[in-house]
Amino acid sequence: MFLLDIRYDPKSSTITKWIKDGTVCKPVHEVFYPKIYVSGKPELLCLIASLPGVKDVCFEEKTTWLGSKPEKVISATIEPNCNVHRLVAVNFNLYMFPPRLFLFQN
Repeated sequence: MFLLDIRYDPKSSTITKWIKDGTVCKPVHEVFYPKIYVSGKPELLCLIASLPGVKDVCFEEKTTWLGSKPEKVISATIEPNCNVHRLVAVNFNLYMFPPRLFLFQN
């Protein structure tokens, strides 16, 4: 089984994975909401949750740099194409297209 391509539809928040299984190439659809991760004080959780476009906020254990031990960070699931995503992209000079985020998160 091989992953050939990934396409993202922002209107339906759907990722379409094109998978080749033997001689057959088939699309597999999956709902996907991007996440951003914030390292900071626990008090930020409520502030981030109150931003428009944020669907869910929780704590997750993530490795923040190579060779480090996992640490607790805030995980925010966001609506695609919302202002929060653009705000993070502009203020932190960070933007990943949804297909790349999908691969990164999975």
